[in-house]
Amino acid sequence: MRFPIYIVGVLFSFISNAQNQGNIWYFGDGYGLDFNTEPPTLLSNGMTASEIACGESHIEGTSSIADSSGNLLFYSDGRTVWNKNHQPMQNGTGLLGGISSTQAALIVPQPLSNTLYYLFTTDDFCNNLSNGLRYSVIDICEDNKNGDILQGFKNILLVDTIAEKITAVRHSNGEDYWVVVHRYFSNKFYSYKLTSQGLEAPIISSVGSIHQGGGSNNMWRAIGQMVISSDGSRLALGAINGANLLEVFDFNNSSGILSNSKSISTLTGSYGVAFSPDGLKLYSTPLLTQYNLNAGGGNQDSITASAYDYPNPDLECGNALQLGPNGKLYMYNCFDNDISVINAPDLLAASSNAVANVFTMQTNATVFGLPNMIAGFNYSSSGFCDTANGIQNLSNEQNIKISPNPFTHHTTLQITQSLTNATLTLHTTLGQKLREEKIQGTEFILQRNALAAGIYFLTVFENNHAIYKSKLIIE
Repeated sequence: MRFPIYIVGVLFSFISNAQNQGNIWYFGDGYGLDFNTEPPTLLSNGMTASEIACGESHIEGTSSIADSSGNLLFYSDGRTVWNKNHQPMQNGTGLLGGISSTQAALIVPQPLSNTLYYLFTTDDFCNNLSNGLRYSVIDICEDNKNGDILQGFKNILLVDTIAEKITAVRHSNGEDYWVVVHRYFSNKFYSYKLTSQGLEAPIISSVGSIHQGGGSNNMWRAIGQMVISSDGSRLALGAINGANLLEVFDFNNSSGILSNSKSISTLTGSYGVAFSPDGLKLYSTPLLTQYNLNAGGGNQDSITASAYDYPNPDLECGNALQLGPNGKLYMYNCFDNDISVINAPDLLAASSNAVANVFTMQTNATVFGLPNMIAGFNYSSSGFCDTANGIQNLSNEQNIKISPNPFTHHTTLQITQSLTNATLTLHTTLGQKLREEKIQGTEFILQRNALAAGIYFLTVFENNHAIYKSKLIIE
């Protein structure tokens, strides 16, 4: 099965993977980092704000995304999505993420689209994880290029009662994405494949520890980050509040399956989790610790024994970890509103060059989170609403043209370049496929037949790749 998608007026491209989409970060109480400069520039013009949750004023997980030139597109704390002008996006309030969720939000571009983005949200343990995993679809070119959550594609429930964890990585095919979450009260991982056609049904792996327990509501151990290595081969997660959980798994970015669980013994449990750029070192907080994943040939006990605790007292209490697009690792420090930096995270122990308190924020709230990003900043979308930078435009005016549209009895596809191995599909606005037909040559007549009046989505595939999509109206 496939989950519903919304596609209208999409511009397609086959561009190389750019890295600048992760260059603008926004996180707690309006602060952020701009990685278009080196060193990054501290920002303070964001709209994220703390709220009272779980008995204190704080803010945790966020996500943000820029275009392929490094210009901000939008960001979210799981409750609200703000556009590039730091205004609530059209239809962008009332999201069902939790302000106290470790990874409250994650932004993933829809493959082969320059304009559509999926915004995933997770709930927090304070709310008993009751809102589960949801997604909303954003068209960044709507509302005069300020973006809009599309009507009917907001807060769509995928699965209930997941931990405060969500991560994503590119599929091995270089086009699609895997979005991975962990079901609470279970040992089940759900890997959702996001393609140009939308979300597929999840691949479920039952491996590792059962996530459960903690606190009066039995939910505290949902807390903690989950990340995938930049090469897509490993996944790690942590949990705190008595769970003392830090686990590493093999991840197959072709199948979405997790296997080979390794449990690393910790004294404090783990809140922040991050891989080094080479994927061979694992970092954990609140006590900032580095583990060598190659120790003893990758033996579980040897990895635990390789632990290096950073001796600087200012590094002994950390919250979220996030690898930066510059290859450095960033840590939000506990309670003192500073960010520390590990300058060479691929190197072992003291050679990694950790520097405490590089950035200082003036905030009265407790800030735990840094933005949630796709592993390795391996983004496909340009985020542009035009044909800048050589993007191939497959709009109605080039390559394929549909006329008439709207139509009553039939319509004709005029195709600039002759097609030899192509397929046309027709879906309802809820994602139900109604028709699939082979097309060849430079002209194809689509008959209405028994189709009811309404709006449909037409897609043309060539060699199994979507090359054209359009809204189709039957009167």
